[in-house]
Amino acid sequence: MSRTATIAIVNNERNIVTSLRMAFEAEGFRVRGYADTASALQLIDDPADLALIDKTNPPLGGIKLFKRLRARHRMPVIFLSAWAEDLEEEHKGTDLQAEGYIPTPFSQRFVIACVRDLLRLYPPRPAIALVTSRV
Repeated sequence: MSRTATIAIVNNERNIVTSLRMAFEAEGFRVRGYADTASALQLIDDPADLALIDKTNPPLGGIKLFKRLRARHRMPVIFLSAWAEDLEEEHKGTDLQAEGYIPTPFSQRFVIACVRDLLRLYPPRPAIALVTSRV
């Protein structure tokens, strides 16, 4: 049984989080928004199915958040950043390479299409149903 994918959006620009949340929810996704990287550290213990992270988020910055997440999970990450192309080039061939880099400004439709493509490669894990039996 498949389940609805949860997308985490980590961006200190409220309008980006709000507009992406509305677009993803309209497409049937669940969304968790984080205004800063400190609050997004919750993803270490409660990962989403995919994260969209801005490189310059305070206080840690997107790269440090990415490193901490990757130390514990293989959650797909797409960087949404004005420096996306520089990030991609900088991390090519390293263990820091994300699954995607999208420069801002961006088209919401393009971001959603990229997320759908990645979720085909990294499908959400099915929910585990606990079954109890009575003897």
